[in-house]
Amino acid sequence: MNIRPGRYKYRWIVLLLATQFTGSFCLAEEEIKSVYHKPMTVESFQRISEFFDGAENPGRRLIVRSQPEARAGEYFVITLRENAAFHPEFAKIKIELFTNGSADKTEFVLPLPKKLPKTKEIFAGITGADWPNSETEILAWRLVIQDAKGNDIAEKESFLWKSP
Repeated sequence: MNIRPGRYKYRWIVLLLATQFTGSFCLAEEEIKSVYHKPMTVESFQRISEFFDGAENPGRRLIVRSQPEARAGEYFVITLRENAAFHPEFAKIKIELFTNGSADKTEFVLPLPKKLPKTKEIFAGITGADWPNSETEILAWRLVIQDAKGNDIAEKESFLWKSP
C-alpha cells in the first residue's frame, strides 16, 4: 500500500475548519455553566463601605437589575464557564418566565455594562415593582445572553420551559 504524505492534506484542513465552525455554533450550550434563582434582600448587597459613603459597592460582582434603584427581588445567579471580562460581546440578558400569578409569559431585558468585571457570576435581578411580592413563585424560565445586535450568544432554561 502506497500512501503519500501530502495526499490527505486538504481533508485535514477541511476537517479542522469544520470543527472550528461547529465549536462556535455550540457556544450557546457551553458558555453558561449553571443558573439558579433565589430571593435576595437589600441586606444581601450591603457592604461595610456603604455605611461610610452611602454608595452601593458591588465589589467584583456583576449585578444588573430590572429596576436599578431597587435591590430587593428575585435574582438569577448565572455562573459562566469563563470570566465575564473575556466576553466583550455580551450586551444584555433576556429573562423570560412564567409565574404562579399569571398565565402569560413575562419578559425582562437587562443591559450589561460595557466593561465587564473579572467574575464568573452574574446576578440578574427582577426587582422593585417588577417583582410584586414574596408570594410570587417562578414556574418556568428561560435566560438568554445576547450581543448588541440581539443575537443569542448563550442560553439556559428550566426543565419545565419545554413542557407544554
